Amino acid sequence: MSIVSFIIVNWNGLPILAQCLESIQDSCAKIPHEVIVVDNGSTDGSLEHIIRNYPEV
Repeated sequence: MSIVSFIIVNWNGLPILAQCLESIQDSCAKIPHEVIVVDNGSTDGSLEHIIRNYPEV
């Protein structure tokens, strides 16, 4: 079976990043997938949010 890869580029986009990750989680619960977030030095707590809420990312 194929796996779907989501690659998200982020820089200080915590509100949108949070919505995006939640949407992927809700929509793809039964689909093999991976999520890769490329963060470009955010200072808005994006990294901390990912670590706290999505440790598998």
